[in-house]
Amino acid sequence: MRIAKPVIFCLTLFCTFFSSCGTSEKDLAKSLAGNWLILYPDHRLTTAHQREVYAKYQDSILALYGLKLITLDANGSFKEIDSLEKPPGKWMISQDSLLKIREAGKGFNPFNTALTNLKDSELLLTQYLPLQNEKIKVVWHLKRLEEDSLVAKLFSSEANAWRKIPLSLQSIIAIKKRLAAMLNYYADYFDLVGKSSAYFAPGRVPLPFRYYQHGMGLKTEMPVAFVNLFYNEAEAATAYNLLAQALNLYKDDFSWGENLVQEYSAFFRKLAGWMSRDYSR
Repeated sequence: MRIAKPVIFCLTLFCTFFSSCGTSEKDLAKSLAGNWLILYPDHRLTTAHQREVYAKYQDSILALYGLKLITLDANGSFKEIDSLEKPPGKWMISQDSLLKIREAGKGFNPFNTALTNLKDSELLLTQYLPLQNEKIKVVWHLKRLEEDSLVAKLFSSEANAWRKIPLSLQSIIAIKKRLAAMLNYYADYFDLVGKSSAYFAPGRVPLPFRYYQHGMGLKTEMPVAFVNLFYNEAEAATAYNLLAQALNLYKDDFSWGENLVQEYSAFFRKLAGWMSRDYSR
């Protein structure tokens, strides 16, 4: 049977994405193993109704996936760095070049996307989101994170030790150490995001801050995500008050630059330095 020319073209185009049609799922899985930053979803909307539907969910989708740090381990385990205390999920490449993620928590159980392009440090994944009887096409852009010192810290167990919830009451010094570790971690995270992305996601950071142009402040109430990082709400309130003290000391010492996110990163380091100096006296 003769194959129509348009079909031949599509097959050829797909094959060029992965060097050759002989690429096996094992080879593709090997090429995907490593640390990644989910940058953003590029939506492809073709009708007014699709635009209306997607507008309702866009913020939620970004909050769920945007600027997440993930690891595709070579052994098939999948990790979200902001959910390290939960069991890892699983990932695989199917024969039809679908990236499948399972048992990985909200948004990633299940998660099926088609490998659209893999070139240098960029990965494109195509997904059709079932929203209100529509299938919304989005192309996810991911950035491979090379193993430099900054990335190594963000993914290391030591740098993420503050995510483990205390099992007993903590001293003021222990709370300050926990805050310093959190501030230093998110200083590194914002440094990476500032270099990699055109936007940032405040909700990705559990610290109780408000972000302004060339400045930061505290939220009037403690976010649940912040409270849950401490033994109890009273200790979270102590941590909140310590952050308030540090912000009051440095409120006029916010460095201005060309990149707001990296400004926040530098300010986090100042706050972390104050916490560290205070408990080391």
